[in-house]
Amino acid sequence: MAIVSSYIQERVIQADGRMSVTEKHIDQLGEEYLVTYLAESNFDFTAAMNSRALSLYAGKVYTEIASNIQQIINSGSLAVPVIRYSTVKQNVVELKAKYKTSTKTEAVMIGDFLSSLTDTQLQNMLNMTQLQVSTLRTNRLTPAATLATSIKTNVGE
Repeated sequence: MAIVSSYIQERVIQADGRMSVTEKHIDQLGEEYLVTYLAESNFDFTAAMNSRALSLYAGKVYTEIASNIQQIINSGSLAVPVIRYSTVKQNVVELKAKYKTSTKTEAVMIGDFLSSLTDTQLQNMLNMTQLQVSTLRTNRLTPAATLATSIKTNVGE
C-alpha cells in the first residue's frame, strides 16, 4: 500500500521569479492529496514531490495506527480497528509498546480487546504457541475482559 501516483499538476511563474507549484498525489484507495508551495525556479520539484509522497503516506499510516490504539484503549473489545494504510503487524508493534507504558485502565482495555480475538489470531499476532495463548487467555485476558465489562458499565456513574 502506498501513494500510487504523484505528479506536478501546475507550475506558475510568479512576478518575483519563483514558481507556485501544485503537486497531486493519489493513494491506493483513490484518495487525492494536493500540496501547493512556492519555490525558487531552480528547485528540484521532482525530488521534493517524491519525498513528500513518502511523507504523506507515512503520516496516513501513523494516524491510522494512533486512531486504532486510541479506539482499543477507549473501547476494549468494542473497538473496530481499521487497516487501510497500516498493517496488522505495525499495529501490534505499537499496541505492545503502548501496553508497556499504559495505565492500569488502559492495560485492562487492551486485555479486553485481545480477549475478543480468536486463539489463532492471538497466535499469529503475538507469535505464540497454542499453550502460551491458552495461558495468556486464562491468566490475563479473561480477567481483563471481566474487569473491562465492569469499567464500561460504571462509566458516568
